[in-house]
Amino acid sequence: MHSRRPGTLPEVPHRREPERVLRDVRLRVTRPPLPVLAAVHTHPRADTDSRLEAVHEDLPSVSHEVV
Repeated sequence: MHSRRPGTLPEVPHRREPERVLRDVRLRVTRPPLPVLAAVHTHPRADTDSRLEAVHEDLPSVSHEVV
C-alpha cells in the first residue's frame, strides 16, 4: 500500500532572488543585505562570525550588527 499517490504533492517553489525576497516584504533593497542573505543561504547552519567572514569577501565594510 502506498501512502502517496503520484501528482498529489505540491511542487516545491523555486529559490527566489534575494532582491525579490526583500521587495516582497516591502523592504528596501540596499547593498549590505544582499551578501548577508547570500551567506545565510550558502551557510544555513553557520554562526554569525562565519557568515560575517563570507560577507566580507564581497563587502568588507559590513558590520557585525548587519549580519
